[in-house]
Parts: sequence; C-alpha cells; structure tokens
Amino acid sequence: MELERNAEFLQGLGIKAEPTVANLPSLGNNIVHLKPKEDYFIIFPGAASCKRMWPVDRFAEFVRSIVKETGWALVLCGTKSEFEISESIIKLSGIKAINLAGKTSLPEFSEIIRGAKLLIGNETSAVHIAATVNTPSVCILGGGHFGRFMPYSKAVDGVKPIAVYARMNCFGCNWKCVRKHDPNECVPCVAAVSIENVRSAAKKLIKGL
Repeated sequence: MELERNAEFLQGLGIKAEPTVANLPSLGNNIVHLKPKEDYFIIFPGAASCKRMWPVDRFAEFVRSIVKETGWALVLCGTKSEFEISESIIKLSGIKAINLAGKTSLPEFSEIIRGAKLLIGNETSAVHIAATVNTPSVCILGGGHFGRFMPYSKAVDGVKPIAVYARMNCFGCNWKCVRKHDPNECVPCVAAVSIENVRSAAKKLIKGL
C-alpha cells in the first residue's frame, strides 16, 4: 500500500522510515457546541462518487442495530453536498441524530472524530483521519483501488481501520467498472458488502472498547 511505498522511497534515500500512521495532535478547537454530551458514533455516508457509496437504506438499518446495542448517540458527518444523504439516513432509520454534514471545518471534523467511540464510512479521508486520532473505524471498501490505500497492511502501526469488502476477480479496476450496473448507484463490489458483515466488524471493535 501507499504507506509502505512511501517508507520504501525514503529508505532508498537513506532515511530511516517505517509505514506508520502519524498521530494528529489535538487542534484545540472548541467543539462542545457541536457534539453530543453522551457517547456517540459517526456515520460518514458520502464519497467522491456515488459509485463508491454504500446504499442509504443499509446505513439506516445498520445504525438502528448499533444504537439498540450501545445506546450511543448518532452523528452524521460529511460535506455540504452530503447533507441530504445524511438526512435520508436519519429519516429511514427513525433514529434521532445530529447532522453535521457541511457544518464543520476540517480541524473541527478531526476533533469530532477524535471524540467518537467509533466511525463507519465509505473509503474516504474520514477513515484515515480516524486512524490519525486513534478512533476505531470500519471502512466499507470497494475494489477500485484495492490494496493501494486500504486495507492497511499488518506492517502499519497504530489503530487501523477494519476494511469490509466482498472480493471480486475484477478488483484493481481503478474504478472503471466492467460489470453492468446503474451509473447512479454504487458499483457491484460495494453493493455486495452486506449489512451483517459491517455489523460484525463494528461489534468486534465495540467489544474492544
């Protein structure tokens, strides 16, 4: 993966380097007014393209089960363009939640993640930020860039995201999907990731808290 390649590049220059996730120091932002007072988890439902986004109805069913099991508050994060997607999850799940999509700066977003018990999202910067602030996370992963950015290899130190995926023989397609699918929906490898598999990964992390 990229972390290992970067380390190897530096080693080739005679610089001592290991494939390690850097720890992001607290930026000291006052986010008390943004986050819940109680324990909470984060859903990050967006991605750079709809083809990489797990379906809204699955996120909704997933959050119902996590709230039922943990009693944690739900926070949804993302960009301004993902506000309505987040609202759809809230509506479908029937769970009272805080929708922060488009309402935080990047430093504030990082601190929101730092304070969370758990983050679940698609393959975006959110899961990588979670790793830098030592927040457990689950990444719903497609095969477009499989192995380049995710999953994290065993050689990488720190709190690594758990990648959940449904392997197909077309992995590594660079997101040029060769399978028939609706261009307005996620690609088949993302659609093949089941709610149960995501729930199982989340439960594993919850037990470790």
